[in-house]
Amino acid sequence: MPRLRHLAPGLLLLLGCAHAAEADGVWVTHHPNGAKASEAEHVNGGLVGALRMWDDAGHLLFEGRHDAHGEMHGAWQRWWPSGGPRMRWGMDHGRQHGAVEAWHQNGAQRLRGAHRDGRRDGPWTWWGDDGRVSHACRYESGRVVEGTCAEPAPP
Repeated sequence: MPRLRHLAPGLLLLLGCAHAAEADGVWVTHHPNGAKASEAEHVNGGLVGALRMWDDAGHLLFEGRHDAHGEMHGAWQRWWPSGGPRMRWGMDHGRQHGAVEAWHQNGAQRLRGAHRDGRRDGPWTWWGDDGRVSHACRYESGRVVEGTCAEPAPP
């Protein structure tokens, strides 16, 4: 059963399908100016598959996927409204796993590290927006074993 919700007459906010009152299929939301705000795949009411979000100017801000259980899985990315990369990280069925990188709004690298089974692991480095290293350390299973780390991890 199609579901439509309007902000005002002629201005679509939400478009999707529901089965037995649960979201099913691709759901799309829009900003008040009519630009696409989000697109997400649903199965039986839960997020499954691709999720994307845009700002009101049409710039992609966020992208990732959910597994069959609704857990974040695979590569996830965020962008600055300018279009530059903001953050990339990996997820393994709801737990952070794999490389993580982030950038300042000016494009300079902000951090680089990795997660293993939801915990920071291996070398991590943080940079200021001037490109200079501000902190560097090494983690083993979420514990700092060497160096000085920056906290908390950026959004």
